[in-house]
Amino acid sequence: MDLIAAGGLLAIPYIFGFLMFNVSGWLLDKHMANREKYLAAAGALLSAIFLFLMSNATSIGLIITYLTLNSVALSFFGTVLYTIIIKYSPKELTGSASGLVTFAGQIAGAVSPLALGLIISLFNDSYNAAFLFLVIIALLGTIVAVSIKNNQAQPAKEYEKHLPLYKVF
Repeated sequence: MDLIAAGGLLAIPYIFGFLMFNVSGWLLDKHMANREKYLAAAGALLSAIFLFLMSNATSIGLIITYLTLNSVALSFFGTVLYTIIIKYSPKELTGSASGLVTFAGQIAGAVSPLALGLIISLFNDSYNAAFLFLVIIALLGTIVAVSIKNNQAQPAKEYEKHLPLYKVF
């Protein structure tokens, strides 16, 4: 396969992921109000399944298919993440909370190639160990999503009283 064809195939998961971010936002607004955790859990669980299937794929077509389905599943998880921040964080802290989550995501994006490379090296150049690690992380995401308690946010002004720097500023 030449580089242009490979590049075209690799665009498919991102296109579907982009489209599904929009669909999942609509789905949350119209049908999943106050039940966000179920969509996040489904997205994380499906991601674990598609990562496992991708690790055992026998053709480029199957790899692209599972990568695309994984991208779709992750779009549901990602949409819920930002919905929860906006919906449940105090209005005065929404920007800070969004920035913190984005910062953590950027750190994870920077560290994950190093971690996967280390795992591959530690397991005698086995990519199976790296995929297993990713599957475990996705399953942990499922557990975290299911444990979310809805409607637990305090009003913003009450929340601020408990911040350590509240009285300083």
